[in-house]
Amino acid sequence: MTAITASMKRARFGIDAPTVVRNLLAFGIVTGLLACFSLMIERPLFFWFIFLNLFFTSLSFFVTTLGMIYSSRLFKPKHLAKLTSELNLQGDEEILDMGCGRGMFLCEAAKKITTGRVYGIDLWISQDQSNNCEAATWDNVEALGVRDRIDLETADMCDIPYADEKFDVIISSLAIHNIPTYEGRKQALKELLRTLKPGGRFVISDIFHSKQYIQFFTEEKGVEFTASKPIYWTCPPLTVIRGIKLKETGSQK
Repeated sequence: MTAITASMKRARFGIDAPTVVRNLLAFGIVTGLLACFSLMIERPLFFWFIFLNLFFTSLSFFVTTLGMIYSSRLFKPKHLAKLTSELNLQGDEEILDMGCGRGMFLCEAAKKITTGRVYGIDLWISQDQSNNCEAATWDNVEALGVRDRIDLETADMCDIPYADEKFDVIISSLAIHNIPTYEGRKQALKELLRTLKPGGRFVISDIFHSKQYIQFFTEEKGVEFTASKPIYWTCPPLTVIRGIKLKETGSQK
């Protein structure tokens, strides 16, 4: 085993939406216990109906919980590695990861560059990812041996603290949907285009609001993009939007 492979095994990227996972598990346990309790009651047809209802409700909670853990631990690493490989990075790019979290996408990009640099911004909200903090991200960066190629900054995606047209590539995974309002998400996409160079590329992998992103990019001049069909191997399903900024869009910070 090489030193790089060994260090990779020490990187820890946590679970996405840990509060949701915890609540789903709790609901599954409660409804499961209620189903068991219903079996102790005298069982006319009505109580069999209650038991089956509670049993399948509990089962759905457990299945969803397992699906979300699978998505974070098994699907997501392969998915982000594939997206990074498809960028065909030359090694000298300036890259921004919007909402980098604990750094999985960030580090995948950093592995592909030599003279370039990868910048990660996040507000480090623990509801979005377990133990989501800058220190945990730096731990993963160190473990993967890419510290010399990475900068991290606490910053809002709606107000990116970098100059216009700075980045060759902008990436984002499971981040923009955490902005609670449509106007906020729209502002984050405007910031993406503001800080992206003409000819620069972007990749967004996200859940829930893909139709809004598609509508935004459709209405923006000088942007060419494609959107994947929903990917159902993850929970919840996600959509990947890939695009290029052909010329200045006129988007303002």
